[in-house]
Amino acid sequence: MRWTCVLVGVVATLLLPPTVGAASQRGFEDLRIATDRAPALPTISPPPRLHTAMHWYRWHPATRSLLGRLPEFGSAAVIGVESMRDLAQLRARYGFAHVETFPALRAAEVSVDPKQLHALLATAAPDPRIRYVAPLGPPRHLERLRNDPMLRTLNPKIDAPYEWEFAASHVDAALNLSPGSPTVLVGIIDSGVADIPDLKDKIASRWYYTGRVDSGDDLVGHGTAVASIIAANNDDGFGMAGFGGATRVISFRDDILSDESIAIAATKLVSLGVRIINISAGGRRTSSPLLQDAIQKAIASGVLVVGSAGNDGLDVVSYPASNLQPPGGGLSYGLAVGATNFDGTRAAFSNQGTHLSLVAPGNYLGGCYGVLLALSPIAHDWDDSCYPTFPGDGGARYTYAAGTSFSAPEVSGAAALVWAAAPLLKNFEVAEILKRTAHHPSSGTWNTSLGWGVLDVAKALEDATGKSSADVLSIKDFAFDRGAGVQRRVTARGRVAWADAVPPDTSTTVSCAASVNGSPLHAVEETLVAGALRCAWAATPGIDGQTATGTVTVTDVPTGVVASLPFTTPLGDLSPPAAHALAASGSWGHTVALPFTGSDAQGEVAAQIVVKRETRTLAHLQGQFFRIHAGKNYSFAWKAPARKIPGAITFCLTLADRTGNRSAKTCAPIRLG
Repeated sequence: MRWTCVLVGVVATLLLPPTVGAASQRGFEDLRIATDRAPALPTISPPPRLHTAMHWYRWHPATRSLLGRLPEFGSAAVIGVESMRDLAQLRARYGFAHVETFPALRAAEVSVDPKQLHALLATAAPDPRIRYVAPLGPPRHLERLRNDPMLRTLNPKIDAPYEWEFAASHVDAALNLSPGSPTVLVGIIDSGVADIPDLKDKIASRWYYTGRVDSGDDLVGHGTAVASIIAANNDDGFGMAGFGGATRVISFRDDILSDESIAIAATKLVSLGVRIINISAGGRRTSSPLLQDAIQKAIASGVLVVGSAGNDGLDVVSYPASNLQPPGGGLSYGLAVGATNFDGTRAAFSNQGTHLSLVAPGNYLGGCYGVLLALSPIAHDWDDSCYPTFPGDGGARYTYAAGTSFSAPEVSGAAALVWAAAPLLKNFEVAEILKRTAHHPSSGTWNTSLGWGVLDVAKALEDATGKSSADVLSIKDFAFDRGAGVQRRVTARGRVAWADAVPPDTSTTVSCAASVNGSPLHAVEETLVAGALRCAWAATPGIDGQTATGTVTVTDVPTGVVASLPFTTPLGDLSPPAAHALAASGSWGHTVALPFTGSDAQGEVAAQIVVKRETRTLAHLQGQFFRIHAGKNYSFAWKAPARKIPGAITFCLTLADRTGNRSAKTCAPIRLG
């Protein structure tokens, strides 16, 4: 058994570690599964369960045909049973030397010599305790051919954004309707997942197949790449963006992806509450009963299973993806996903056929460019291919790679967005939404080349929510500050955001237009920083108590999207108080009166005084509002220090009215004897 990964001529074979020891009669829960990161799942949202019975796989073979398959078995077989209680009797009957049980799948892997195998195949067909006997499935390879970040930065090599597949699938518009949810979990059966910057806080837990690997980390890079497409953090100003928004992933690693390990992984992921299982692996095109039962069990539990169609350029979809879609594009509980080029045509390497559900970006037109992926820091096999790798901030690495392996997680991420927006949907309803909203550039109907068409995440979210995904900017909480302040400005503030609550970036312009009685006010500030809007106009004499009207306009330059907000507001009192500090005198250690005069149009002010010895502050004095009259003297009491200190002492005064207008600061000396 081995698992091969195609890296443009490089074959990486991950072999069984030499430390594997035989275990007898142990359940797979302790023998086959472990985790190197305890699940950090404060809240999860498992899928709605289907109200249908589990359809267990049962064979109907002839004994002669079973005996004809003897060469396929070798020294092991998988037995499906009606009840796990029957296993002891079957072992006694056929003399199995080694048994590893899969209780959740009503099956066991047994070791057999040629004589035992012949007896088993010769007599098992009519035995009511046995549902099937099957050979161990061969290892499956990850569906990659092989080939960075940035949604908006153009890659001059291809004259398109680095992460072109994001725009091609209209994910940005879809995020207007659903930012995704961290309670929606996507399970990944793959080569593990590494801790990379793009997946910060997005890996819920990592599990692995014990006896063959000893951690959930990713030494190959394929699983990390798949996870980055699904769950890379969005709108964080870093690296690439994931198709699933806020969704998180649980990974299950095995370095020999056999039918048995995929089945075990799927069963474990279902028990952990995932809504979606992504299998970017394939190979042979025959059905394994154990894996078929595992997929049916996942489906019956409400999980949507997504598989890659394969990279052989054949007219038949690889297994297990082919088991997810009935022929002709009919109602399905899973999705078999092929790959398209940049222009929406089928990639030449992508398998097609009667069991294809839909397609998604998986290749650029020619050359060594595919879709953007984030890489494990130790996955250096990628460096030896013709596909370019890119260093990123914080130790991040990216590459381009082609293959249906990377089309499938795009669909898995899209399904996570749909389920976050409409959590009560059943798995088959999510599958149907993704299929019926896919774009078919030619026929508009299902065919063997593109299935139902090219993934359109925005259309899928529109279908699920009944809302438009169009980019819309909004201006909210727009309000005027009270008064004009010491700078004699009329100021207003607000918040600007896209429909998904993300603030626009620096390529957005602001226009603040206002007038009083038909006379325009001069705009002295028009700013938008991290969604915080600020407009300010010069407060000209004579506009106190008048009404201002105008419009604030925000324009996103790259998209041309415009948001306008008309306003009408009474201006009220815009005139600041007048203040004048007067020289003070007194004695050290005694109370000193700090005199001042002032006036205000509304007649009430509060005073703030700061006493300083040169640059050092000696006291802050804050008064309550009081009536003030022009030409009259007022004072605040200040206790001078008991001991003489060198240097000039002054006090500075500011008056503020109830509207918020503040006077200019005025200062005077304090002479102490």
